Amino acid sequence: MKRKRKGSFHNKMIQFSYEHRTVPNAFNELRKSVEEVNNMLNKLSEKDKKKEKQKK
Repeated sequence: MKRKRKGSFHNKMIQFSYEHRTVPNAFNELRKSVEEVNNMLNKLSEKDKKKEKQKK
């Protein structure tokens, strides 16, 4: 029984699916980082507002 040899097209399709599977993961990590920075900036701005109110 002969086995069919997997061609370069098959290898390219596997590589393509692997690369595009990791792209959403990278975007999710980036989105989480952006959310963390946003939360940190919000906390800092809240502290600044409290300081301004205390000065008045």
